[in-house]
Amino acid sequence: MGLSGWMMLARSSFPSRPQGGCVVSMQPQPWPQIPEATVQAARAAAGKGMYPLAMRVRDELGEVFADAEFAEAFGVRGRPGWSPGRLALVTVLQMAEGLTDRGAAHQVRFRMDWKYALLRHEVA
Repeated sequence: MGLSGWMMLARSSFPSRPQGGCVVSMQPQPWPQIPEATVQAARAAAGKGMYPLAMRVRDELGEVFADAEFAEAFGVRGRPGWSPGRLALVTVLQMAEGLTDRGAAHQVRFRMDWKYALLRHEVA
């Protein structure tokens, strides 16, 4: 099933207004460039040896999942959600490392290479 098929499935599977929740919107934006100081700090933290997968993905593939590809699955009103492209990358890294959802959330908060790949602001 292609991306458009998944978007149609997502739209039909979830109500437009979740019960007891809020409507989430998304304004597609390109991923920002990684500041040079962040690049140097992350590479120093990675040290010598095998270059971490998360950093390789970001360096070699850049914006792997563009937010615009997910626009149809979101409303135009409501509180802005976190970048669906970055969430997709978290899912890929989670599967590559065999992590649970909690394990992936932990990596996003604490691992420098994941922060680098996702360009979390606290890396710099």
